Amino acid sequence: WLLMRQDGGPGAYYLFDRDSRQLTRLLGLMPSLRRYAWRVPGNYSVITRDGYELPVQVYLPAGASHGRPEQPLPTVVYVHGGPWEGLSHWEEWTYRRHFQLLANRGYAVINAEFRGSTGRGKSMVDLGDGAWGQEMHFDIVDITRWAVEQDIADKTRLAIWGWSYGGYAAAAALAFSPNLFRCGLAMYGPMDLERYAQSPFAQNSLWQKRVGDVSTSKGRAALRQQSPAHRIAAIQRPLLLTIGGRDGRIPLSQIAGFADRLYRAGKPVTYLYFPEETHDYQQAESWTAFWAVAERFLHRHLGGRHEPVGTALRNTNASIIYGDTALD
Repeated sequence: WLLMRQDGGPGAYYLFDRDSRQLTRLLGLMPSLRRYAWRVPGNYSVITRDGYELPVQVYLPAGASHGRPEQPLPTVVYVHGGPWEGLSHWEEWTYRRHFQLLANRGYAVINAEFRGSTGRGKSMVDLGDGAWGQEMHFDIVDITRWAVEQDIADKTRLAIWGWSYGGYAAAAALAFSPNLFRCGLAMYGPMDLERYAQSPFAQNSLWQKRVGDVSTSKGRAALRQQSPAHRIAAIQRPLLLTIGGRDGRIPLSQIAGFADRLYRAGKPVTYLYFPEETHDYQQAESWTAFWAVAERFLHRHLGGRHEPVGTALRNTNASIIYGDTALD
């Protein structure tokens, strides 16, 4: 058998001989990273308030034993994109590298699943129909509270972070559960669902079935109710927003306009803009710049470690439109 080991790091291939029952390592996917000690996530199940079982991964900093820290930690709850990305992202280095970085900075990382995403059968996907900002949000809340009850997460130092749908979910969490999270990081997610439903990307039957139908008065009312852009007054905690100027999926106005409204309302918002980036940032320098700003943002609100921003922003054409520009 040809096997791949996936335990939080970059991954490696092995050959298993069934006759001799010997396992031989063949190669690592990223040999240059082999010398590092990667955090192995713990796997759990969480039962939601209405009885559904959801899988959860937990990454912890070095020193935590048996999947539990000695004391509750500052925690970042990650919400994936799609929301139909599903379980397929759990073992992709594209995602795990971020969890490893955050664990290195001293955070527990909750990689959460929720109804509406794929990988656990069509019935679980169907449960997400019309549930943005509602049952899908409640799943994240229930998982976060579980992490607090398990003494993994410090209830006073919780952050929520995600991109695309996860960016929406992060902003929605600050709007719909304003006292739960200390801060949020929202990357290129739709903030006004009614307006987004009128964009070319969302004008299809899938969006109408899964999220909402903008062609009916009832559908428009539901989309407005589920939109962070219509809950500006409720948002009290700091929010970091970012988007690329060439995003072909999320119109720039969804983030820029939302950031502007937050700023004008006196809300604690930081807006980091990458004019040359697309949806899902492509350049390594962009991710370096994002995390240079984001880990300082998290340090300020949760207390984890961070490195000086240095030249990270100057190596891109990114700019901080709103927020603290004295990052060093």
